[in-house]
Amino acid sequence: DVLVRRCPSKWRRRIAIFADLVVIVTLCLLIWYGVELTIKGQTKLTPILGIPYTYMNASVPLCCSFMLMYYLRMFWNTCRGRGNSLDDPAPVAAAVADQAGEAAS
Repeated sequence: DVLVRRCPSKWRRRIAIFADLVVIVTLCLLIWYGVELTIKGQTKLTPILGIPYTYMNASVPLCCSFMLMYYLRMFWNTCRGRGNSLDDPAPVAAAVADQAGEAAS
């Protein structure tokens, strides 16, 4: 983060796009292999409860799908030049301070 903030604005945006793409590809792989693991877990039962491992393994592709939707939106906003918190951290700090104030009251 320190190195990225020292880069010119044009490079910060490119680095943010690259980072988003790395996360998106990783999440796609986790979804793919999570679905495979979930399917393979249909016949395997937990020792104590006797329920299929599918229910526990399904959390991986499910949660990664939600994260993928979030990162696709973030990637879209970064590509369009909006919502890049690397350019100006002040709005993020103000939002955190507002949430802390609401939680205290």
